[in-house]
Amino acid sequence: MRKLAAALVFSALIWAPLAAYAAVAEPAGITVAHSGSQPSAQGGTPRFAGQVRIDPLF
Repeated sequence: MRKLAAALVFSALIWAPLAAYAAVAEPAGITVAHSGSQPSAQGGTPRFAGQVRIDPLF
């Protein structure tokens, strides 16, 4: 009986943190956009020489 109780306590100690992580693993506020769906911006002259186009990656 003690071995069964010890096994249950050990199992609870191992699985409880994993269950808590799974509940909050997905962050909120992430938007996925297809490549090319966002407009390009013109690069600023203090940073670049000539004409530069900046495509957002995220």
